[in-house]
Amino acid sequence: MRRIDIATQAVTATVTVGSVLSGPESIMLTPNERTLVVSMRGTPATLGFVDTVHEALIGTLPIAGANTFGDLAVMTNNGHYVFATFDNLAAGTGGVAVVDVRTRTVLRAWPYPGTGRPHGIWHSRKKPRS
Repeated sequence: MRRIDIATQAVTATVTVGSVLSGPESIMLTPNERTLVVSMRGTPATLGFVDTVHEALIGTLPIAGANTFGDLAVMTNNGHYVFATFDNLAAGTGGVAVVDVRTRTVLRAWPYPGTGRPHGIWHSRKKPRS
């Protein structure tokens, strides 16, 4: 991951998250801009957490078991939760994990219904804006 100053187009920070085979898939910044949550492509399905103030990886969290692969994720508006999708081998089914960003723990996971694998997710308010 790289932080780039828009005005100067200079790289101001680099933080390694994952590897060539398990690099970032999607990134989400908490509203206070102190934590960057990264869904990673590798196995097992994992989220990474970056401290943007100290520009360092502060931890990773496997969100599903062996033979799963990370995919896309979305953060709630308040930055408290991430809903992250994962695959379970090419012919298997995956699911969705709910992660508490503040404690960096998996709260719940749901298997994808029926056959297939999720590839994308969105979060919206209970009541649409007027």
